[in-house]
Amino acid sequence: MINASAYLATICIGTLAAVVLFGLRLRQARQDLSVLFAAVPLMLIFGYLLAKGTFLAVFPFYLSGYGAKALISLNPPEFSFVAGCIGACAGVALAAKLFRIRPGIMLDAFAPAGALLVLVFRLGEHFLGYIGYATESWIPPIYQLSSAAALLSLIYAMLSVRKKAPGQLFENTATILCAVQIVLELARASSLIISFVRVDQVLCALVLLGFIVRHACISEVRSPLKRWLPVVLYFALVGINAFIQFFRDRPELMLNRIPHTEAFALWLNSALTPLCYTVLVLVSVLMVLVQRRAARMAGEQ
Repeated sequence: MINASAYLATICIGTLAAVVLFGLRLRQARQDLSVLFAAVPLMLIFGYLLAKGTFLAVFPFYLSGYGAKALISLNPPEFSFVAGCIGACAGVALAAKLFRIRPGIMLDAFAPAGALLVLVFRLGEHFLGYIGYATESWIPPIYQLSSAAALLSLIYAMLSVRKKAPGQLFENTATILCAVQIVLELARASSLIISFVRVDQVLCALVLLGFIVRHACISEVRSPLKRWLPVVLYFALVGINAFIQFFRDRPELMLNRIPHTEAFALWLNSALTPLCYTVLVLVSVLMVLVQRRAARMAGEQ
């Protein structure tokens, strides 16, 4: 059963707590707290616009059918969670630029608050009925798993020592959250899907790719092969991920050229589903390791 009031109250209280934590971390970084008056509105505006805009881009008939109401509807399934996170981070980075603060310093200060926001939004899914649950009965509620990952990311961001390069704490925190989301999004009962492609998964993969490509570009390693090897490895992992998910979501298409095999494909899919998730977990762990390797090559770890 959906309890919209409890969900909204959880989000509001959590957002206020995140703003306070953001301010404390800015103070620790010896930054002017007045930047909060720009960062928080920009974070909320950019987060909302990107989350809602991504949904409407995937389902444009909502905009043509409901007009302006589609833009202001607060129905939780009508947002892209990951796109909202990207928008919030973009708002923080823009505020840093406006106040002539290095974006990496600002984003590092935001990392614990961002992880707290993810934790609060995921915990709030408890009040949204099926949205926070898994498609497989043997998998625990997705909101619990996502909340646990966000809590671990929050602890990491709070306790981690200062990194060599500004922005690396933020990057490591975001990498953990994205890697976990890539796995959990497959099992979510409610997800933005185009064919068998989950939009939030793709966005997480693109964020990780951006981190790795950035490190390759700034790395001082002379050999192009060594410099771009993490990018090649990452694309290989993405390919494995895509194959596994295609088999998981469209098993009948894997064997459609062989007569009378659709039933067998469906049975095989059901039997191998736990194995598929195991492989996806391993692939996500390897993605994190590739990102860490790329960062070390760039001298930022």
